[in-house]
Amino acid sequence: MATQERGPVPWERARDESAPAHEAFLCYRDLGPRRTFRVAAAEVGKHESLIRRWAKRHRWRDRVWAWDLHQARQDEKVVRQHREARLRERLEDLDRMGQACLYFFRKLMRRDPETGEVSFDPRFTPRSRCGFSSSP
Repeated sequence: MATQERGPVPWERARDESAPAHEAFLCYRDLGPRRTFRVAAAEVGKHESLIRRWAKRHRWRDRVWAWDLHQARQDEKVVRQHREARLRERLEDLDRMGQACLYFFRKLMRRDPETGEVSFDPRFTPRSRCGFSSSP
């Protein structure tokens, strides 16, 4: 598919590339780590020498390099989006925990109506909120 702003992309069919040559190129491109002309030739049922001629004539290595770079950028984008989503989730969790802490803190707080002095429920101590008791 051609992009609107940049024109055709290198992995599209070249103007002078036959349909069988492009089909072989796509096979070669999609082989990924096991990408060789020999494997591509076997996959499309052509002689390796023909595949090598097509590859040279139509700059397959340059085009595949562009494809791999494009794929890497797409992968990076997906990873970045996933990380950002996880960060948003964590921030939302922290916000909810903070709101819950504030709620319970206010429940433990007492304000003297006459003096306005703030005190806390005497049962609330640093040890009691952490699950520790003062007795052994």
